[in-house]
Order: sequence, then structure tokens, then C-alpha cells
Amino acid sequence: MWNGITIGYSSADETINFGTRAVAIGDSRIFETTTLATIKRTCDVKCVSKEDLRISAMCTPDLMYISGGQSYTSFNTSITEINQTFGFPNQIVDAKMSDDGCYLIVLLDDWTIYCCSFTNPRILFIKKVSKNPRCLPSEMESPVGLFFSHKENHFYITVTTSSGFINKFICANVQELIEKSVLDNDFKNIEHLITLNVFDIHENVKTVCGMYDNILIAGDSICLYEGENMRSKEFLFPDNCKIKKLIFTQDKSFIICLTDSKTMLLVCAFTFLPVKEWNKVPISDFTVMQEMGTTSILLLTDEIQPSLMLVSMPGNLILINKQRLGIF
Repeated sequence: MWNGITIGYSSADETINFGTRAVAIGDSRIFETTTLATIKRTCDVKCVSKEDLRISAMCTPDLMYISGGQSYTSFNTSITEINQTFGFPNQIVDAKMSDDGCYLIVLLDDWTIYCCSFTNPRILFIKKVSKNPRCLPSEMESPVGLFFSHKENHFYITVTTSSGFINKFICANVQELIEKSVLDNDFKNIEHLITLNVFDIHENVKTVCGMYDNILIAGDSICLYEGENMRSKEFLFPDNCKIKKLIFTQDKSFIICLTDSKTMLLVCAFTFLPVKEWNKVPISDFTVMQEMGTTSILLLTDEIQPSLMLVSMPGNLILINKQRLGIF
């Protein structure tokens, strides 16, 4: 399990502890990297590839959350304190927080959903997602992602699978669930979580992204599904171009994609047609930064010694700066 967390590093000692500090100069400001925490493996299980370890992070005004391997940890925003850590028996595929930061929904690679409370830290329920009825071999079917919202005392949970099934669940009385979880430790007894619908969209799915109340799906194509199995738009990619990650820009006008070929693809969100491909160096991951009307993409290169690259949009993908990351 990746839960060996060390915090309390001083930014003044960045160069001493971790080598040359990476810096990128943007149009209006300077970005620099500072190590706030390190996470190490505390078991003997080895990752076969970088894809075996999924690490993701999200921030709220008060907290920062990091999901990695089989654990999910919340920190204060300055990463000087660990507020709460939840450990799970299998690898985390996806995790989502409620808007108020009180509830966490986690999807594991063994098809299990965990619902956790940060208010009084505990697991509220566990739900096993049924595999699709199309009788595919188990190695061909896997959970891909989930969506979660908490509205008017209801939990709404949606799970998407690799063969194109969308499973929708509802917990109709959250307050009653919380009260029962205090009295009863058998949180597998979750009659509160009801399966609303299971849609078969007949698509191979590699990654998903939310767009308002709709689901953007990427696999052999990019598709937008609205409501019950309705395909509103679709763009079919060439055979040598598959999407492994996609993010909307803040104004929802572009979709920024990372391909299996380790290139970046800019797609129009209205027509779903590619606008530009960026392939100067192989890319392993990216995140989007949007401030003051400017969209920048921070890229992590897939090299022996990886680099951070800051790229600007819109118009064209323009390289602003590139800095090597030290390996330690």
C-alpha cells in the first residue's frame, strides 16, 4: 500500500533535498515546483508499469486530497498536516468527493464501491457493482470511472465500464444511512443504495469525463451521451489514435486529450473534430491550469529523465518553458 507519507518539507531546502528546482515562466507569472510531501510504498508488491499506480489529486479551499494505489488521504492546503487516510483492499480506479467535502466515493478495480464520511471518519457502505450481462471474459471487462453528486439528501452514483455499460445508483435517504452506520457496523447491508438503470452504449470505453449532467466517453471514438443511451455527437478516431485521458477547458469550448501514442490532441467541443495535435515530445500525463482567462497545460514528459513543460492555449499549443525534474 502507498501510505508511507512524509510531510513538513521546507521550500527553502528544496534544492538540498531534491535537486534543482523546476521553474516555468508564463505570460503573466512564474511557476515553480516545491515538494510538499512524498509518498512511498509500505508493502512488497511491485508495480509492473507506471500505469499500475494511479495517482490523482484535487483541491478545495480548505483541503487537498491525494489518491494513490490503495489509499486516499486528505491534507490541509499547506500540506503540513494529514487530516484523514482511508485504506482499501484493492487498487483505486477512481474517486470523487461531494461538493461540501464531507463524503467520498471510491471505485476499486475489483468492482467495489466504497462510500466514506470525512465528518465522522468511517465507511458508510460497500457496494459490489454487477459485471455486464454480455458474458465477456473477465479480463476484457474492467471499471473505468465514476461520477458522484450529493443533492437534497440523495447520493447519485454512476459507474462506467470498459465494454460500455453505464450503471446508475441512488441512495434515497443519506441521513438515515448515516444514522444506521453509527449503530450498525455491518455497512455491507446497504439496502439504501438502489440500482436505477443499467445502460448499454455499445462502445469500448477507456476514459470518461463529466460535462454538466452528461458523460463524455473516449475509446475508439469521442461520444457525448445525454440521458438514456442517446448518442448526441461522435467522432471516430483513426486506428492509430486512442484517447487515454481527456479534460474540458473551463469555458467548455475545447477538449484536451492525451493519446496512447503519448501526444496531445486539442478537440473542438462543439464539432468533436481535432483542431491540433502536439507531438514534439512524448507525454505521460497532464493537468490544466485556468486563471485570468488564460488556459495553460502542464505536461509531464515520458522520458528517462522526465520534464515539466508549460504550454499555453488557445489558438495554438505554444511551448512557454521546459524544466527537467530531478530523479532521486
